[in-house]
Amino acid sequence: MEKSRVCFVAVVASICMIMAASEGWAAKSRSSGGGRDAAVQKCIAQVQAQFGGPISSPDQDARARVNIYKSCMASAGYRP
Repeated sequence: MEKSRVCFVAVVASICMIMAASEGWAAKSRSSGGGRDAAVQKCIAQVQAQFGGPISSPDQDARARVNIYKSCMASAGYRP
């Protein structure tokens, strides 16, 4: 009986620690400016500022746009 009680307390303590850690991670993510969504918006704005509006046809500029976007996302720490 005592052994099961110790296991129960250990499980409850583990769940509490996991919940506290995930809340801290979520708060950090929110406070860092939106995380991935903010990085996507920033990188798209960077590409549009450099090349103008949307891509009109697949050409060399399109590849350059993609490369700039990928580079921006990688420097922000995200996969494109």
